[in-house]
Amino acid sequence: MPRRTNHLILTVGFLAVALLCHSLSADSAVNLQQQTHRLHLWMGMTPQAQAWRNYLKMPLLESQLVLGNSADINHLKTVAKQFNSGAPGLDHPIFAAVAKALNLHISNLEKIQGLELSTAFANAKFRTIDENVVGPIRQHALNELGLMARYYRATMTAEQADAALKALGAENLQQLIATKFDKLAQRELVAYFRRVSTAVRKFRGTGSVGRNDAYFPPASEAVERYRLIVQAFGRSSRLKTNFSKDLESLKSNVEKLPKDRTLAMVVGQQLRAFEGAGQIPELITLVKSKFGQPNAYVAVSEELANQFASLPVNQSQMVSETILGRLIKGVATTYGNVTVDFVDHPTQAHVSLRLRGMIDTDSYTREGPITAFSKSNAEVEARRSVLADLGGIQVFDSYVAASLNSRFCGTDCIRLVDRIAERQFLKDKDAFEKVGAYKSEERLKREFDKQTDDVLRDAQPQLAKARQKFAKRLADEQSKIQQDLMDAKLQSHAGRYRLLEPRFHVRTTNTHLQVVAFAADHDQLTAFSKPPAVKSKAAITLQLHESFFSNVASYVFKGDTYQSVEIPQLVKTLAPNADPVELNEKDRFSITFDQSRPIQFRYNEGKFEIVVAASRFINNGQRYNTPILIVQKFNIERTSNRVSFIGDGLPSVKFREPGRKDAAETGFRRLLETRIHEAIEKSGQETPQIDLPPNLIPSELVAKMKDPSLVNGLQLAEFDVSEGWWTLGYNIDQATIERLKAQQRQRQQSGNKSGIPFEINPRFDDITGKRYQLNDNGQSVVPTRSTTMPARNTSARQPGITINDHGVFQSVPRNIQSPTRQRNR
Repeated sequence: MPRRTNHLILTVGFLAVALLCHSLSADSAVNLQQQTHRLHLWMGMTPQAQAWRNYLKMPLLESQLVLGNSADINHLKTVAKQFNSGAPGLDHPIFAAVAKALNLHISNLEKIQGLELSTAFANAKFRTIDENVVGPIRQHALNELGLMARYYRATMTAEQADAALKALGAENLQQLIATKFDKLAQRELVAYFRRVSTAVRKFRGTGSVGRNDAYFPPASEAVERYRLIVQAFGRSSRLKTNFSKDLESLKSNVEKLPKDRTLAMVVGQQLRAFEGAGQIPELITLVKSKFGQPNAYVAVSEELANQFASLPVNQSQMVSETILGRLIKGVATTYGNVTVDFVDHPTQAHVSLRLRGMIDTDSYTREGPITAFSKSNAEVEARRSVLADLGGIQVFDSYVAASLNSRFCGTDCIRLVDRIAERQFLKDKDAFEKVGAYKSEERLKREFDKQTDDVLRDAQPQLAKARQKFAKRLADEQSKIQQDLMDAKLQSHAGRYRLLEPRFHVRTTNTHLQVVAFAADHDQLTAFSKPPAVKSKAAITLQLHESFFSNVASYVFKGDTYQSVEIPQLVKTLAPNADPVELNEKDRFSITFDQSRPIQFRYNEGKFEIVVAASRFINNGQRYNTPILIVQKFNIERTSNRVSFIGDGLPSVKFREPGRKDAAETGFRRLLETRIHEAIEKSGQETPQIDLPPNLIPSELVAKMKDPSLVNGLQLAEFDVSEGWWTLGYNIDQATIERLKAQQRQRQQSGNKSGIPFEINPRFDDITGKRYQLNDNGQSVVPTRSTTMPARNTSARQPGITINDHGVFQSVPRNIQSPTRQRNR
């Protein structure tokens, strides 16, 4: 069994991270994300952790993490003030690590405030690659490796930890990184670089299968950065010579970016090259801040949420209360509806559970031998706020307001006694209603708290379970594909294969629950602007930027080389449901995908393109190093509930860099284009066509769902393509909604749990033995001389909910919560 030890054992390791000193500004956003992720795992999802999250304003921090270098510096300063407050406990190394990363990120963003790109390019100078540049990168890599090793030894058996570290070659890599190479001769430096490259490739390759904890990815990135800086040191003189030309190329591409989005991947790769060589950190941060907006948005409407969450309330219960010195007994029936309200909140999901309805009370009181009957009806509203984010759920005290009207209904005596009792009732009516409203509020609050507690009690562990399940699913999927590639004898590709994990956070507007996501590797840019406005009122809306798909695909294929004999097996492994690929065995070739933009998706105004970029081909022993592009254009066609991409002609093959080419290169381009066309004709398709699933969810994923009713009921309501953004809106057919709600009611009844809907009790017996029945409307029927309902008083005050300057929920002060609480009780 693995050893289970407290995270305090890792204090020494965390201390190393806390004392870490970075010198490159472009690293600070990634570093802050990694340190915050570790803090999440360390704190867990306990009530104590939630208290820390509130104090440290973690939801505000998380909303900025997804923005990377586009984060709002004022929001970051607000969070930093809490981390640097000196409160007891914040001196713990893991808090200190986040505080240091946060302060560094703020410092780097301050350097680019008000800085224009033209000025930043003019100020960019070559930075000598010496120990001042290399030292912090070396120390960072050693610290991350040491921290990872400590974590594995603290959470695994000794045998498991040794096996994992041996598979990664961690000890050998640590020894290599600890070596000072600035005094090595050129030949020794070349040999050293080869050893480092081999060790890093092993560490990031097949030995890393399944390593998706919070410690391996930062270590993997740190050792890769060390490899790049060693390489840059060996090429320092050449880098210095080419610095001005490379900088001018970057400037030219950046200036074209807003209009030519196809250059985004090239710019990302150029930034990575400069960053790896320890150059122009401020300029890198500035470019990423301007072209690094979130590239995916998902929104669920409040109306849809209420179609599933809106629940009826109908409950009767015995009442026994003392009001104005009299013992009042009877039956109170609460009926109404519970709905979900979304509250505008920029950093979290703020949901307000609201019950609006009536409380009808049939009551009696005894004065000696006389029993007096009365009826009251109160209009009530109860609210309870819930804040949710990736770190947990916070439930606030409920708010209840009631406005009560009462009516005398006679006595069990003669008419004279009725008149005397009625005069006394009218005399005490105002005071009775004030106290009665308060009693109704208290009674409803207890019941509303109890019932909502029953619903929300499992929310926290369910959220934790969902997060763990998502992380495990991602890790399992990556490990499975890596293992499948290894089983298919594609070991070199298995070591390079990675799933790109997007960063995201949740928030609400007054009408929608939103998920904002950011999918990019360190050398990739994302969206240049926010998505266009949604035109329809769809229940579910997806807005996906072209960079989302390009980044995910490129993360898998960039720089990799595939032999022709490997391609059929590769397609079968990555896309089991796709048509099998048949290649002519006489033609032996290899293709090396471009490092900067291997696969790109482009779409705009009814057009869609898939562009495959290759940097090198080898065909029958002949090498072609001229980069080429394979381009397939599509027209976008939409039917009532489906989107299709219809091929606009056959794929074309063109040179990435126009200009005169020799006869061999031109001949190969034509040959490649001809072979692609022959393969398409052989498949029986005149032109390529891609039919997207109606709900954009692959059929194999739908087949794995326990209940696919919801996704099968999605109906396409909007499809728009504009400025690199897809906007898709979906509604759910009413039959699906009714079917799912019926299943929900059935589950509640079978489990004898009512959840939000209060239980319905058919009858009550009071102490006199009288039986009170419920009519068909769920209201109690009592033996009174008057059954006329008084007019409803609709003066119940609406509850208030406020958000402070930093988007944090604030409870309404007690003295303004309920109008009835201020009355004489």
